[in-house]
Amino acid sequence: MANVEYIPYTVPNFWTERNSAMKIRQLEKRGFPELAGGLFVTLTVDYNKRCWCEDVAYEKGLDRIRRMISRLRQKYNIRRWFWKMELHKPDSVGRQYAHWHLWFDYGGYIPGEILTKAWGLGRTDIRKVRSKDWRYLFKYICKTASELPEWLASRTKVRLFQTSMHFFAGDDAEPSPRQVDTDEKENNGSQEMETIGERVLKWTRCVVARTISAGTVTHRLMVLEFRWGEMLSKFACLRMQPGFDREQITITERKVITWLPQNPIFLSAVT
Repeated sequence: MANVEYIPYTVPNFWTERNSAMKIRQLEKRGFPELAGGLFVTLTVDYNKRCWCEDVAYEKGLDRIRRMISRLRQKYNIRRWFWKMELHKPDSVGRQYAHWHLWFDYGGYIPGEILTKAWGLGRTDIRKVRSKDWRYLFKYICKTASELPEWLASRTKVRLFQTSMHFFAGDDAEPSPRQVDTDEKENNGSQEMETIGERVLKWTRCVVARTISAGTVTHRLMVLEFRWGEMLSKFACLRMQPGFDREQITITERKVITWLPQNPIFLSAVT
């Protein structure tokens, strides 16, 4: 009888809660610097004043961030920086616009009016970082694909996170003004034509089946017709059936381990 372990498929990115946790662990391993003492900046777009739709506001903001950082570095000794995009809560008509959080490795003072002028697209906020914990700054975008706004779900590429060169600990070289995207490369190969919405939906429905049989270990990527939480419920219901040997299934939040003669019927149709 084969021993099969089912675990949720994850990739390091900030799109979903599980993937975001994996991305944060990846950043920790790379040597994410301590942020205390630096400057934390929030940038928003005044879309009502400019009559921009969400998609246009995102593109305009993305282009302006690059120009703003370059302009500020000419005047202030900003050694390292990163930015991360997030979404506003839906407004009265359901629109969700992008906003950006930035961190500058700079212990000095940057006047708010100079920052606002350099940004030039709306409101800004700047404050000194006091806490050493940086994980709370990295919120995931959505729990399910249905939570994504249409303008975001329909795109094939969106940049969520970016850092300066030599951002991570262990690299003593002089930082460069060039930018390097440290987020995953999601648009290579077969994913080139997939939209963000399609990818998020796939991530929430994929599991890895690790089978151990006669000393041989094999891995299989399975695309379910339901999400991981629903799969846990189905296994739990199977385990509770009268006469079923409960020792054949072990369920945790992150893994299901089975010792069954064959796959449950609800897994028979998955690809």
